[in-house]
Amino acid sequence: MKTTILQEVSIQQMLCFIKVVELNGFNAAGNNMNMTQSSISKSIANLEEALGIALFVSEKRGNREFRGAELTEQGKYLYEKWSQALENIDDAYLHIKNVQSHERVNVNIGYVATSETETYFWRIMNQYTEQNDNLSITTEGLVRTELVSRLMDDTFDVIFVPDIEYYHIDKNLCDIKYAAVGDVQVIVSKESPLYQKKYIKPGELNGELFFLFDDGYSDSQNTVLKRFIELSEITPCFKTIKKNSHNVNNAFLKGEKALALIDDFFTLDKSGRTKKVPVKGFYNGILCVWKKKTKNKEHINSLIRLLPDHTELTKDKKPIIPV
Repeated sequence: MKTTILQEVSIQQMLCFIKVVELNGFNAAGNNMNMTQSSISKSIANLEEALGIALFVSEKRGNREFRGAELTEQGKYLYEKWSQALENIDDAYLHIKNVQSHERVNVNIGYVATSETETYFWRIMNQYTEQNDNLSITTEGLVRTELVSRLMDDTFDVIFVPDIEYYHIDKNLCDIKYAAVGDVQVIVSKESPLYQKKYIKPGELNGELFFLFDDGYSDSQNTVLKRFIELSEITPCFKTIKKNSHNVNNAFLKGEKALALIDDFFTLDKSGRTKKVPVKGFYNGILCVWKKKTKNKEHINSLIRLLPDHTELTKDKKPIIPV
């Protein structure tokens, strides 16, 4: 075995370094690790001294030197290598612990029941089940408004939710990654001239009526709509407030004329009176969310590794949600 040259470096210092990078600040890292900001700063300073390397870019203001969360080139390289190494250490320990317990591990997964899950969720689940026949995997479909709270009370280990739930997720406690992405869609009725279009340019939405939502849960859907309006620089109109997405489906069936902003995985009614039309240049989708601290980390990591890469699908497009 090769003798390590990092005898003066502790795992705690490495964790402090990684948390500062991931949470983009010394104060946020301290809150996450139950440490003061000064303790985090001291740990980083000791680490840099032990390594003889500057990990973060420093800026001089007068006679004082200030350091932010921007990495030097050496810091970027070490972050990439160390974050993976520490994850492997965690996985190895959890694997041995589970083997020793001789218990069949339960992994509980929640998903939004109103989405077209066959296009993304079950494909991932089939792979996950095949690769982990030692696990007891339970899945349950619920309305999106219940899923985040059920994750936080440990009913679920992982959830799959529309990305509008981004605004309800505590990013200090949870990690997120897109499980599925697609073009932003609008629901249009047969009576609308937009029904005949294959794609809609943002400018074609100027002056169009949009449904607003009031589900008694949050204003996240309207927040997303407003963000889309800002990004696309359009000037729409707004119509009657509906309780939730199901009410919008019913409104279309009754002949009400307005548009609704959704993702590509929203399930439409089967009447044929409406269809989804993609908007050029924007994407949204379904998030996979899990808690940073969990007893099933090894098994959750094996699920996360199955999530597809969306680089090509999102190329030259803007995200509606700042994930």
